[in-house]
Amino acid sequence: EAVQIDLHFASPKPGAFSQSFSFEVVGYAGVISTVGVTGSAVCALPQISSEPRNVFHRKVKSKNPIAVRRQWVASRSCFEWGPLLVGVDADKEAEYTAGNAEVFHISNNGLFDAEVTFSFLKEGKGEFTPPPEPTDGALDTPAAPADPKAKGGKEAKGATKSPSEALPPTGEPVFIVEPRTLALKRDETADIRVSARPNVRGTFSDTLVCTVKGNPTPVTFNLSAIGTAPLVALSSLEIEMERIILGRTDTRRTTLYSRSALPVQWSIPPEELEALARAAELSEGEEGKGGKKGGAAAGKKPGSAGRRASTATAAAAAPAADGDALPAKQPPDFSIFPTSGVLEPMGSIDLVVTYRARVLGKPRIQFNVE
Repeated sequence: EAVQIDLHFASPKPGAFSQSFSFEVVGYAGVISTVGVTGSAVCALPQISSEPRNVFHRKVKSKNPIAVRRQWVASRSCFEWGPLLVGVDADKEAEYTAGNAEVFHISNNGLFDAEVTFSFLKEGKGEFTPPPEPTDGALDTPAAPADPKAKGGKEAKGATKSPSEALPPTGEPVFIVEPRTLALKRDETADIRVSARPNVRGTFSDTLVCTVKGNPTPVTFNLSAIGTAPLVALSSLEIEMERIILGRTDTRRTTLYSRSALPVQWSIPPEELEALARAAELSEGEEGKGGKKGGAAAGKKPGSAGRRASTATAAAAAPAADGDALPAKQPPDFSIFPTSGVLEPMGSIDLVVTYRARVLGKPRIQFNVE
C-alpha cells in the first residue's frame, strides 16, 4: 500500500529554497525507523541581463565627456554619445541620425520567456543642461541690431542672436529606440537600436527603461549626448595698429577660440585675403565715393552664421627723410598667418596680423573667419 503526500510551496520573494522532512515509521516489535525527504524549489521572475559588459560593445572606465564616442563610461554609469552636431541640413538629418544609432544587446538570462517594453524616463526629450559660459574672454560678432521702427522695441524680423548664445530645446525627442518591444525565449539575445539627435547646443540626459512583463523592477540605463556646433570667437574684434613710417611694418596678434566640442575647420576666404592685401586702395575708393572709411571685405556682412569678423586699422605717416624709397615690388598692405587650419575641441590658435605701410593714409578693412 502507498500513501501520497503533497508538498505545497510559496514564497514572497525570489530565491532558491530547500527544506528537509522526516517521517517516522513504527515497525515490527516496536522498532521505529526514520525516513528523510528533502524538498527544494526555486522562485524567480522573468528578467533580462543588466550587466553593461553584456549590453554594450564599447566600454571605458573613465573619459573626458567631449572625448567620448558612443561608449559606456563606468565611472559615470552612463552610455554617452559624446559631442554630436546640431543644425544638420534637413535632407541629411535622417542619414546623420542613423549614423548615430548604437546597438544594445538585450539578453534573457532568466528561467522564463520574457516580454520586454522599452521607454524613456523623460519621454526621449531628455533633461537639458546648457553649455557652460566661456571664460576665455573671447568676443563674438555682435548680433544684428533691432529695427528702431519695430513696435514696442521688439527685434525686427531677421535680427539674429549671438551665434554662441545657447537656445532652449525645441521639445522634440532627442533619444529614439527601435523596436519598442521584444519577445525573448530563455537564453535568447536580441538587439535594439538607440540613437541620439540633439537639437540645440548643450547636454541632454535621459534614462532608457526596460520593463519586463511580470517583473515589478525595471532595468535602466543612463544615456547622455552633447549637442555642439562649429562656432569660433576672437579675442578682439578690432585690431588697431601703431602709426608707422612708410615702408615699415607693424604686427599684432589676435586669438581664435573654438566654441565647439568637435574639431572645427576654419579659414579666411581667399577673396578677403586679396582685399586685405589691397586695403589701402579699397579704403581710398570708399573715401572717393563719400562713404565711411573701411567696410566689409568683398561686400560681406559680419554676423553670418559660423563666421567671426574682425577689423584691422592702421595709419602710415610720411618717411622721416626724403631719401627713403619703397621697393619696386610692393608687399601686401595686410597679411595674416595662418589663414586656415583645424581647431581642436575648445582649443585656440594665435593669428598674426602684419601691416606694411605702402602708401600714406589710414586703411581700414574687415575680414571674416569662417
